Amino acid sequence: MVWFWRSLFGLGVVATAYACLAPLEGAPPLPAQGDKIVHFSMFALDGVLALMAFRGARQRAVVLLCLALLGGVLEVLQGFVPFRTPDFGDVVANTVGVVVAGLLGRLSGGARL
Repeated sequence: MVWFWRSLFGLGVVATAYACLAPLEGAPPLPAQGDKIVHFSMFALDGVLALMAFRGARQRAVVLLCLALLGGVLEVLQGFVPFRTPDFGDVVANTVGVVVAGLLGRLSGGARL
């Protein structure tokens, strides 16, 4: 069953990366700061999938840290993509999403959510 969660986690990370770097043409308009909710949600979901995919506390901590770093890297990469602009607020939303997922993992006592 671990392969299922790890595959789903991998797909989630790829989908998140694509969503952060893809053109916004055709995307529905969002209310002011609505993109922060989207960023938070994507990274919180990836964080929860990471908790399902990895069992050990150290593994989980490393994967969640890598997810938070990925959020920053994707924002930096947006500076090199002509149709996107980096935003520090997105980095904060990404990181908060990962932190919330990590807290859920702690509150669950290390059990799979």
